[in-house]
Amino acid sequence: MTKLGNGTLALTNGSTYSGPTTVSNGTLVVSTASTGNSSYTIGDSATLAVKVTTVGQSLAMSSLTVGSTAGGTLQFDVGLLGNPTVAPVNLGGGALTVSGTANPISFTSISAITNYPVVIPLIHYGSVSGNASSFTLGAFPASTPPFQGYISNDSSGQIIDLMLTNGLLTQPPGQPKPVTWIGSPTGNWDTTTTNWNNAGVLTNYANVTLAGSGDPVTFDDTLAGTTNVNLTATLSPASITLNNNSSNYVFSGAGRISGSSSLTMGGSGSLTLDNSGNNDFSGGITINAGKLQVGNSDANGNPGTGAILNNGMLVFSRTDSTLSATGQDSTETLKNNCMASFVLLRCFDADIQPAPTNRNPIASTASAANASGSVQTTLSKLPRPPDLHIPAFCFGAVPIGTYRLSLLIR
Repeated sequence: MTKLGNGTLALTNGSTYSGPTTVSNGTLVVSTASTGNSSYTIGDSATLAVKVTTVGQSLAMSSLTVGSTAGGTLQFDVGLLGNPTVAPVNLGGGALTVSGTANPISFTSISAITNYPVVIPLIHYGSVSGNASSFTLGAFPASTPPFQGYISNDSSGQIIDLMLTNGLLTQPPGQPKPVTWIGSPTGNWDTTTTNWNNAGVLTNYANVTLAGSGDPVTFDDTLAGTTNVNLTATLSPASITLNNNSSNYVFSGAGRISGSSSLTMGGSGSLTLDNSGNNDFSGGITINAGKLQVGNSDANGNPGTGAILNNGMLVFSRTDSTLSATGQDSTETLKNNCMASFVLLRCFDADIQPAPTNRNPIASTASAANASGSVQTTLSKLPRPPDLHIPAFCFGAVPIGTYRLSLLIR
């Protein structure tokens, strides 16, 4: 991989490619979840940013070359996962080559620090050449008091360290705990209200844990309060599970679901995503039962950026162009060549005028396409707009997989 432009490219998930990586311009963001053991080269004025996703995790490199004349920049995001005892960049027995007059090491976040001074390992190398003393201290995140320190080369331990001498004192987060929604005393999903249950004990939700994500959350029928859940901020739970049969939940508010969260529905009840924040969680949605509704006759709610497996009911009730709201197609997974029911509560992109005065069938074609071609099936006996309910339907000989679903309403 060669990064050429002046902008930023973020590889937020773990990569497995093993070929060389060159950052010639701009910024490349990589995760310690990557396992390719690639060689990395940082060009002059370019930046390689390393994000630590899990405590004790390192980005494996076969070698690292920093700068050639002016120098390149390393940037670390170690989150609030506690003071790392393992270097986020691990060359193993590989070579660290340091050139250029100045090679800044910057930080977008600092681990939770409970006392000073403290040593934070950054780069473990097998050998070093060039001028390791050209590593300089770059920017710190803002704090009161401000962070202070310097970069040190521990030649005996073969580690480039950050020596912190002063800064903000914070406690590290705890281990993730499974929590179940109680909905009382308020319906606010935040990080302070004790409206969750963990093994019979009231507790709050933690959005940062040692696992690098928030607590895994469950919504079921055991709640004592409201099913109207107000998302107050950007929330990144490890997972969201609904086991609701008699309780129908609504997510509203200005917040959003983010991170690598997944959403799984297992009960016969419903969940309505009606929050105005732009959900961008990437773990996908699995509807094993029940109904997932996106929007509530408004322009709110979206289903994140991951794939959708629908074995229940998927409803779009938005007043705008629902399927393009997140900039991507709706995907469904075919099982036994059949698609579960698909519901449209609004006609969008093209109104049907004038509205039919009777309930004559409206011809509709649904097609599924993959790399090897496409197939179509014609559905009939559909009710008139604005409410269209397309029952479960099946395709011919189509391999099981994930397909793009498009509906052509005539």
